Amino acid sequence: MKDAQINLIELPPEALKTGPGRGRAADRKPVIDIQNVRKSFGGNQVLKDVSLQVHDQEVVCLIGSSGSGKSTLLRCINQLEFIDSGRISFRDELVGTVERAGVLHEASPALTMRQRRKIGMVFQNFNLFGHMTALQNVAAGPRLALGTPKAEAHQAALALLSMLGLAEKTNLYPSQLSGGQQQRVAIARALAMKPDVLLMDEPTSALDPELVQEVLDAIRMLAANGMTMVIVTHEMGLVRDIADRVTFMHQGVIAEQGSVDEIFGAPKTIALRNFVGGRRH
Repeated sequence: MKDAQINLIELPPEALKTGPGRGRAADRKPVIDIQNVRKSFGGNQVLKDVSLQVHDQEVVCLIGSSGSGKSTLLRCINQLEFIDSGRISFRDELVGTVERAGVLHEASPALTMRQRRKIGMVFQNFNLFGHMTALQNVAAGPRLALGTPKAEAHQAALALLSMLGLAEKTNLYPSQLSGGQQQRVAIARALAMKPDVLLMDEPTSALDPELVQEVLDAIRMLAANGMTMVIVTHEMGLVRDIADRVTFMHQGVIAEQGSVDEIFGAPKTIALRNFVGGRRH
């Protein structure tokens, strides 16, 4: 990155990863468990019986053409959209719904807010508060949602911004930052809530090409340090570098999923062969 050298996130040694797949066990309970989820907007069924599991320290990359349901699936996990049917669980607790007499009902706002604290979200378009500095943007969540004292929240925010190469930008407003810097502030803001899982929805799609690399470097650093992530991305180089598992979505279903080698080296469906064939770089 251009602004500063990145320091690694402080995690226990056993959590550190030296490559895709480290830290994941097939028999481990999933952090996120998605079962038979369906979601429609009007007459358009966007998700069709989707099931997916994500484990601790696993990086799952969702790929596929526009309109395949990738972003909608992330929004359902983070309860920005209410599913029509199926179940989404986070550490064995239903997400966004509660079950009464065998029927699922939308969860209360209080429960939704509590669950969202453990499932961070990074959006395409940064969504920073324009009237707040970078430091204030990152510290706002812990202060308002967790009741963290101001001094403690600011100290933690400073550490995160420094880790992401933004030590010199803490007192600048979003309008004074490049797109890549704004996205790194957004990542720091999500991390400030100490989430168990980080969801990223096309985190580089709104950036000019010359700014993409600094955000990709930040994501690679998080993956190397054991952050559990579900990432929707069109950056196939990033997918090859960090994914423990690649999930290819096509027309609202999971058409294929597997390792990087399986997805890019031996695609089984025509849809995936066509998708990969057009994205060799």
